[in-house]
Amino acid sequence: NYSYKPDPVFYGSGTKYLGLELEVQAPDDANDYDDMEAVAVELSSRYEEIYCKEDSSTGGFEIVTHPCTVDYLLDVFDWRGLTSYLLSEGYVSHSTRDGVSCGLHIHVSRKYFGEDYEIQDGNIAKLLYLVEKFWPQMLRLSRRTPAQIERWANRYCAEDECPDRLGPESLLARGKVWGRYYAINLENRHTIEFRLWRGSLKVNTIRATIQLVDVLTDLAVEKDVQELQAMTWPELRELLASRGEELATYLNERGL
Repeated sequence: NYSYKPDPVFYGSGTKYLGLELEVQAPDDANDYDDMEAVAVELSSRYEEIYCKEDSSTGGFEIVTHPCTVDYLLDVFDWRGLTSYLLSEGYVSHSTRDGVSCGLHIHVSRKYFGEDYEIQDGNIAKLLYLVEKFWPQMLRLSRRTPAQIERWANRYCAEDECPDRLGPESLLARGKVWGRYYAINLENRHTIEFRLWRGSLKVNTIRATIQLVDVLTDLAVEKDVQELQAMTWPELRELLASRGEELATYLNERGL
């Protein structure tokens, strides 16, 4: 069921845990729920780190990981095996039919952002600012169309608003009351949720997206507001490209 939420099992050792939600769409010739259930059950039996949930909005289902460290997701989890099986069964995530927008959502533990709620909020506010400051680049990296972004993962700044003028605290205030269909959703108690990314069954793209979230969250914790305000896109791009081969390749693929 879509509301199913088991007790989390933590994989890897560290302070930053990520949880991925990958929405996939069934092939046109799937014979309704039973066919999808068979694929989901097979995946769940192969990979102990995941569970699958109904998702009526995509014509398929959602694959959810238990909380994992970045190293576990990149070095241990078998993305190639998982995506190869889905592709062999005719599933898609990026190139869906009828314009359906599957997503790749990434949750990050709030505890990573600080030891108490006030510190967490301060660092999360910087993360919102960072995403808004580089919104044109984030939009390109999201793999979504502007219409899909507006529907599923909108920004907190209005089109004519400057993040510098609005400020991180104002962005945080909006994030706490505006709802979940924004680039970073703040409605969950224990996590913040990146909703920017369009779904994909390309291993390099999934790995690059994990690396991208890793860098952005590190910057929010490690840099102060003045350093983020002074940061330029070439500086951020250099940091991103140095994090992993997949992310460097992905930046070039997206024309950045």
